[in-house]
Amino acid sequence: MALSKAITQSSGYDATYWRLVEVDIDWENGRAQVHLKGYKDKQAREDNPQRGVMDQKRFTIRGELFERFFDVPDLTQIPEWDNSTEYATGVLVRYGKRVWKAEENVPAGDPAPGENSSWSVDSDLRLSRELVYEYIRKSVDQFSDATDV
Repeated sequence: MALSKAITQSSGYDATYWRLVEVDIDWENGRAQVHLKGYKDKQAREDNPQRGVMDQKRFTIRGELFERFFDVPDLTQIPEWDNSTEYATGVLVRYGKRVWKAEENVPAGDPAPGENSSWSVDSDLRLSRELVYEYIRKSVDQFSDATDV
């Protein structure tokens, strides 16, 4: 997935294919850095992803927009799952790329979340590329009329 939007470069040529290459999320401070690379077209990116880059754009998402587009629990307040710890019903833990909720009391030594039915997924921390592209279209004037490709 990428965005299609013609943006004329200083060379006079248009970069029309914009690909998300990185999202760096700072959960503790509630912000994300988004990095796009622009190519002449999709074929130019496929032919040479490094040398075909015509432009790069970086955006910072923070505040209310961060909360809206990256709505997950405050990870600084959720402990990492520990096999030697007993957990009460309703407790949240981080394990893998998810936040898990104890559905019942979980004794120490029990298998990890995902390996037994005592846990359910509360939040998936893997970021959806579609969500980031949606943010860019809605929040960056230059891309407000961009289309998905």
